[in-house]
Parts: sequence; structure tokens; C-alpha cells
Amino acid sequence: MGADHLPAMAALGLWSGFVLPARLWAGAAAFLSAMTPGAGLAWAGVATAGVEGGIQLSVGVFGLMLLLSQPGQAKGITAVSPVAIAAFGAAHGHAPAAEATGAALPCFAVVLTATAMLHLLGLGLARRVRAGPSALGAAKGAGQRHCCRWGDDGGKLTGSSSQPGA
Repeated sequence: MGADHLPAMAALGLWSGFVLPARLWAGAAAFLSAMTPGAGLAWAGVATAGVEGGIQLSVGVFGLMLLLSQPGQAKGITAVSPVAIAAFGAAHGHAPAAEATGAALPCFAVVLTATAMLHLLGLGLARRVRAGPSALGAAKGAGQRHCCRWGDDGGKLTGSSSQPGA
């Protein structure tokens, strides 16, 4: 897995979390399911021109998807997105499979698992951002005996203590 895999997968996870909140795994499922046929082509000895260029392009395309897409966007755009995601997934599957030596299948299973974890990272960040500042306030107040909330005072955490004399 190259360094370009990380930002592409995180961006795809973020995109899925922002654009597809009801179907969070749609982007990751399209990507991961296309990685396997891409790997199969590599193992069958089928050379695919432009694999590395496609992987590099995926970083930019996923970043643009993340920047330009929004919840409630035109259904046609959202419907076409998994097709592009799958095409890039095939490239991301072909590259590590073509470079694998020895026990290629277990190595590819690790690549799929790591890819899914990177998607989860992006999804988690998207959920955190969508939750807004109140999520951070709840996290700061967890385990404490304080009733905390975000105020309109520039983002400072305010609250009242339930401890006597505090």
C-alpha cells in the first residue's frame, strides 16, 4: 500500500459519511468489492495500463468529491459516484496484488482489512464533524460530575457542578 492509499481512503470514508449518512458503507462497499477483481486481474497476469496513475488520480477525485458533494445533492451524481469509486477500487486492488510475492492471498486480505479500517477512520471523522461541537462537550463532560454544554460564548464549555462547594 502506497502513501497515496491513506488520503484516498480517508477522503472516501469522509465522503460516505457526509453524503450517504443513511448508507454509510455504500462507498466503501463499492471500493472494496472492486479491489478483489482488480487483484484477480493482476494474479492472472493481466497487465492494466495506468494503474499507478489511476491510484494517484483517485486521491484528487476523492478529494474533489469530498469538497463538492453534499447531502441531498442530485440523485444522478450520487448514483454515478459508486461507479467511479469502483473503478478506482480496481486499480487499488491491482497494484498491491501485482507486487505481491509468496503468500499473496493472505497479504491481500491484510490490504483489504487495512483499507476497511481507513474507511472507518474517515466515517468516524465524518460522524464526529456532523455531530458538531456538542459531541466534544459531551466527551469533555463524560465521567465528571458536571452538567456541561456548549454555550454561545465563543465555544467555551460551560456548566454547573453537582458537587457541593464547587
